[in-house]
Amino acid sequence: METYTLQDFFQKFRITGEESYKNYRVQKVVMHRKLQKMDLYLRSDSIQLEDSLYLYLHQLKEKLELKKDIELQLQYDGAEKNLEEILEENKGNIFYIIKRNLPFCKDLLKPEGLTYELKDHRLAIKISEALIADKAKQRKVHQKIQDFFQETFNLHITCEILSPKVEFDLSDYHETIKVEEESLAKEMDRVAPVKPAASKSGGSGGRRGGPAGKGGNVILGKSIPLNTEIIRLSDLEERHDKVTIDVEVFDFEYKELRSGKKVYILQTTDFTNSITVKFFEGKKMPVPPEEVIKKGDTLWIRGDIVFDKFLKENVLMAWDINAVKKVLKGDDAPRKRVELHLHTQMSSMDGMTNISRMIKRAKEWGHKAIAVTDHGVLQAFPEAMGAAKEHDIKVIYGLEGYVVNDSEPLVVGQMSHTFDEDFVVFDLETTGLSSNNDGITEVAGVKVRKGEIIDTFSTLVNPEKTISPKITEITGITNEMVRDARTIDQVLPEFMEFAGGSCLVAHNADFDMGFIRAKAKKLNIPVENSVADTLTLSRVLLTDIKRHKLNQVAKHLNVSLENHHRALDDAKATGEIFIKLMEMMKEQGIHTLGDINDHLGKKVDFKKSRSYHIIILAKNMVGL
Repeated sequence: METYTLQDFFQKFRITGEESYKNYRVQKVVMHRKLQKMDLYLRSDSIQLEDSLYLYLHQLKEKLELKKDIELQLQYDGAEKNLEEILEENKGNIFYIIKRNLPFCKDLLKPEGLTYELKDHRLAIKISEALIADKAKQRKVHQKIQDFFQETFNLHITCEILSPKVEFDLSDYHETIKVEEESLAKEMDRVAPVKPAASKSGGSGGRRGGPAGKGGNVILGKSIPLNTEIIRLSDLEERHDKVTIDVEVFDFEYKELRSGKKVYILQTTDFTNSITVKFFEGKKMPVPPEEVIKKGDTLWIRGDIVFDKFLKENVLMAWDINAVKKVLKGDDAPRKRVELHLHTQMSSMDGMTNISRMIKRAKEWGHKAIAVTDHGVLQAFPEAMGAAKEHDIKVIYGLEGYVVNDSEPLVVGQMSHTFDEDFVVFDLETTGLSSNNDGITEVAGVKVRKGEIIDTFSTLVNPEKTISPKITEITGITNEMVRDARTIDQVLPEFMEFAGGSCLVAHNADFDMGFIRAKAKKLNIPVENSVADTLTLSRVLLTDIKRHKLNQVAKHLNVSLENHHRALDDAKATGEIFIKLMEMMKEQGIHTLGDINDHLGKKVDFKKSRSYHIIILAKNMVGL
């Protein structure tokens, strides 16, 4: 069996790995198609640090569009080494295992913060930070280290995480916080805030307008210029220098220190992330902040990102705070529109806002009228009537209804086509649901004559676009499978030649025929075949089952369907279903396509027919 190195393996996917990856030999690669994950089995003669390896595995995961991380199974050929030597060479890997399972500690834990003691296959790891040690125990990191030695070196060890003995006293904790905050307050008094240079990008970049007004908007420090660059909280991870943020306050408290100064703590968000903001009472406060800051206020805050060792997270130490005027959305059009399609919270799964708030906003925007069109219900009308009087606005009462075509034929085309003539039952697999924007990945069909399948057609198709992991999960068709396949402009003429003048049959024919007609139109191929749909026929003929999906109809009629969502298997199953439905129709005296419409058209349950949305507005009291 051919063997190759990990570096060779990465190069197949155009990933440039490190030189040391030549020491890894790929033993096996297992792809779990339904789970969208990969298992990679490696061997090596020398022990390597795995930290960087996982970065390259992440790149591979992105290239393969996998949902889950790649599982690495690594073994070393190091039987001649003793346990002490193996432990010494793997301290870096143990450190990485701890960091990988405790992501929050990556900036807190250093290799020198770990000490090791090995005795009789018992490994004790002491972590200098008590919080990290406790979290490591909770997440059973010791078990993962044991598994690492077992799976990688076939060595059984017992691992234990030890934490420093710390007697915790809540009063001491609060006292320590006060001392630390007072020290920080003195430091902030000593160091004058440096005014950052104006952003070259221009504009605020924030969600709202600038400070509310010169002078009166400053809560702390100085006025922040309008052209200051606003940083989103979601982008703060890599930014630890001076930043300005545009945030909304959702919590606010302050405490008095022993020195008599106050420390203020704001919980803020810009709806991309949240951050705690701290600042101290000082000279540059025109008004006490507790008198002007309220929950829901919008602020521009400039300061430094620092790590708070008590909160164990980054906080913003503020130098300047300005009140900001919220800029609400508006309608600036000189001629205001009338909204004629509106869902309130009465529209199940489609609306969240009550009609009173919508009418109030429409009035604020200068609208003179607004319609209410909930899905099939009228419950918002009484509230709408009261809100209309309160805000002096006209309400147009309406409804989004459902329309079905109760005269739509079951089959279309040549009505004289008999059941003894040829039918081509087919199925398509596609990259998505849009016949205009998505491509076909597989075409298959079976030819039925006088109740028997006499011929088949099947081929993969290169859709000339990427197949998403979700579609691969459903159909089992991968990008690799269709890479060298023919395109639809080569396949469709052959399929239409196979079909000839036969009646085309599919399960949910609107979908499959939509793709056939869209692609045929681009290729100037006429499609004049009659069309029958086993979905609509089964709804009329099989009234004793509630659902009529292909697999459910096949089960009901005892038709084998082994590989659902592969075109040939689905086409064969649909062909067998159509043969059985024809036998049922013959028993009712139906022998042609025209007979189907004449005899079964009136039995269609319109409640199961395809519905279309329609907006109905009441013109007057009669209509209401």
